[in-house]
Amino acid sequence: MSGTAKIEVRTYHNYVNGQWAPSAAGQTFPVYDPSTEEIIARVSAADKTDVDAAVKSARDAFDSGPWSKTTAQDRGRILFKLAEKIRQNAASLADLESRNTGKPIVEAEYDIADVATCFEYYGGLATKNHGTRQPSAGQRAQLYVARANRRSRANYSLELSAPNGCLETSACAGRRLHLHP
Repeated sequence: MSGTAKIEVRTYHNYVNGQWAPSAAGQTFPVYDPSTEEIIARVSAADKTDVDAAVKSARDAFDSGPWSKTTAQDRGRILFKLAEKIRQNAASLADLESRNTGKPIVEAEYDIADVATCFEYYGGLATKNHGTRQPSAGQRAQLYVARANRRSRANYSLELSAPNGCLETSACAGRRLHLHP
């Protein structure tokens, strides 16, 4: 391919604990453009050690970081901002997706738009928490958990449905317990 400009092949590392880092083993592998068989990038080859470190970091960040204390509205706003960034960079992301997968550019453009749409969907869903129904062993009772006050992390309504009727329990922020037969 004389006359074709040589593209710099960058190496991308794993993003763990807020920073880019090579894999624990220091290994990388090539990423090929399937249409040209040209190496377009190199990425760190994560192994079990890297995955375990990433999972621990994510758990620690969630437990002690701001995300677990962020309101549903703010979480939704963050997802909407991410969707907006994806749409702003759609052309370059679609080009990268096309080169990475060998897809026609039209299909890659559709996929990138779909990614943004998914983030918008889940951004809107963030404030639509209606609780969950958990069956017990043997299906003899169900526990329904609904957050009564989305601003308070400690205000939940619990409903235990049993074959002989229903017992509702509310645990409020002041550690009070109310039973309603």
